Amino acid sequence: MLKVDLKIVESDDGVSFDEAHIKLLKEGAVLLEKIVNDSDSFEKKVTGKGLRRPKRFRRSNGLSRTEVYNVFMSGDDKFTEESSTDSNVQGDMDIDIWIHPYKTKPGVVGYTTPSTHATWINLNKLYQWMNRYNNQPNLLRAEIAGNLAHEYCHNLGFRHGRGGSTRANRKTVPYFIGNTVRDIGRNEANLFAIGNSEDLFACSESVESK
Repeated sequence: MLKVDLKIVESDDGVSFDEAHIKLLKEGAVLLEKIVNDSDSFEKKVTGKGLRRPKRFRRSNGLSRTEVYNVFMSGDDKFTEESSTDSNVQGDMDIDIWIHPYKTKPGVVGYTTPSTHATWINLNKLYQWMNRYNNQPNLLRAEIAGNLAHEYCHNLGFRHGRGGSTRANRKTVPYFIGNTVRDIGRNEANLFAIGNSEDLFACSESVESK
């Protein structure tokens, strides 16, 4: 079973997640973990199983769709340094997600770079999603889970072009896997309902100062 190790990092420049943000990020991480482990649709869509000639993803580093799926499910990201503060180890066989807060225009969800394991999430985008899906928590969690999956694909070494969710980018690994997780979270919400506090702490999570 692939686990999600979620680390939420507090900023030192006055930008930080509040309790509602942290709860939402944890719910998204739990949903991501449930989808990649328990949804038959996830493997089928990523591998192209059932398609006569599944096309490779764009910028897939020469890998077939099945190989991309296996890399994702291995949790074997390219960062191997150990955390000095807890047992969350970069490079172990888990999905390691290190979240930093920042603010920019709400059209941007977040970003990472090839040289870092960290992911930055835009607080203004979280506010926008929370307002848009105020009475639809399953849709809100699905957006978060999809974004976490997208950014983790970058940590695995997969990239896409500029311009956001263009037609070409949607055929790359980060966009395809992120959108697949989001869509499964939306369409199969009854199968992946997030329950009580026991569910919220099913993934490894901690908060540390930057």
